[in-house]
Amino acid sequence: NTPIDVDFAVEGDVSSLANYLVEAWNAEIMMRSQFLTVKLSVDGTIVDLASARQERYMSPGNLPEVKATSIKKDLARRDFSINSMAVAVAPTRFGELLDPFDGESDLKSQKIRVLHRHSFRDDPTRILRSLRYEQRLNFHLENETKILIKDYSPLLSIISPDRMRHELDRI
Repeated sequence: NTPIDVDFAVEGDVSSLANYLVEAWNAEIMMRSQFLTVKLSVDGTIVDLASARQERYMSPGNLPEVKATSIKKDLARRDFSINSMAVAVAPTRFGELLDPFDGESDLKSQKIRVLHRHSFRDDPTRILRSLRYEQRLNFHLENETKILIKDYSPLLSIISPDRMRHELDRI
């Protein structure tokens, strides 16, 4: 089964890499965002490039401020353990699994586990994302994650209509 969407986290300047890939792969830049990301189209395949980044939320539900960082810190800012894994593509580490939060174990046990206690406070749309993953993947929510969803679900009311519509469209 050929992937239709490929994601890369890059330590370094994602914009320069994207410009290089436009030439090397005959790719087309579809979008650049303020969140240090670039979306490319390469022969019908969507390639998302993102600078490894840290996020800082000024208040619950707002979009984050981002800055470039290491892949280790990038994985720590993710929403769920199963989304905090990466495979190295650098020649010296090619194929090495980076899994600082035991996402592989959660993937095998079909578990959705939030990475940190304030994840849903920082971005309440992650609540909807957890439910989408649970249903789409036929996984189950880890017990602490269920408790945090209940605790932070009132924050869904502060999400902008555009962001809420985007999450509901994805569901």
